[in-house]
Amino acid sequence: MKRTLKVRVGSVASALDRFEEVWSKAARGEKVPAEHVLTFVNPQLLLRTLTPARHAKKLKAFVARLPKVEHARVGRYKRQGRA
Repeated sequence: MKRTLKVRVGSVASALDRFEEVWSKAARGEKVPAEHVLTFVNPQLLLRTLTPARHAKKLKAFVARLPKVEHARVGRYKRQGRA
């Protein structure tokens, strides 16, 4: 399965707003697609942190270590009222 990491520049508040929106959808029982987002607070930090030659390998390793969601298990927990 191919996974994509979205890299953005934005505020902490906007990242928290996206998190809250996804949390609310999941709480209402809506299906929420898996999304991996890395938000930087300014372009200078992004460019200093993510130079292609230096960090492409580390970034791929980080994405590979992200937890996988077992949608069947989540659905079972929701039906039991535990999620």
